[in-house]
Amino acid sequence: MRVTKSSSMGSNGGSRHSARVGASASMSSRPTLVVYPNGKATDVPKHIPRLRFLIMDAPRESNLHVYIQECTKNGVTDIVRVCEPTYHNIAELKNAGITLHDLAYDDGTSPPDNILNSWLDIVEERFVVDNASTLPNDIPPTVAVHCIAGLGRAPVLVAIALMEFCRCDAAIAVKYIRDLRRGAINRKQLTYLQDYKCRRQTSSGACCVIS
Repeated sequence: MRVTKSSSMGSNGGSRHSARVGASASMSSRPTLVVYPNGKATDVPKHIPRLRFLIMDAPRESNLHVYIQECTKNGVTDIVRVCEPTYHNIAELKNAGITLHDLAYDDGTSPPDNILNSWLDIVEERFVVDNASTLPNDIPPTVAVHCIAGLGRAPVLVAIALMEFCRCDAAIAVKYIRDLRRGAINRKQLTYLQDYKCRRQTSSGACCVIS
């Protein structure tokens, strides 16, 4: 795993229409903020961490600054890139205070063990170990994750996080993400998630959606 200190960058998600930001740059689609469980803090059992992810498509050099603005707005502290690089201006990310994690794996395949372990380490460190931390603007930390289109590899990793740390059933996790991000997770990926065996030991039991 190559880990590079980076800065905040927002991404695209949910809707497929273009989100114009300024006259010269735009995002292909809006980022999708996934917060789970999504309810009042008093409604969430103490042993269930509240996870926050920003699913997006891949920024380009020409619109990286737009993604950074969106990430900053959503409290992104880490960006996990699971595809080949489409931008290289790491200094711009670093100036925004975001850490970039390169966890690329091939499109159309399931994440290998080393990618899964690195991903789960990031999620655990951000939301379990540092579960009481907030940013200066009182926004809880958020982990952004993107592949090329933000519909396959990235949402699959988010679903795995919900299954691992909130003990969600695969069907619940996938429906929750699909309701927020249309077109996410195809049938082959759903089958993979249904067969997925959780590998992290937590004190949480079965989890249902809290809305």
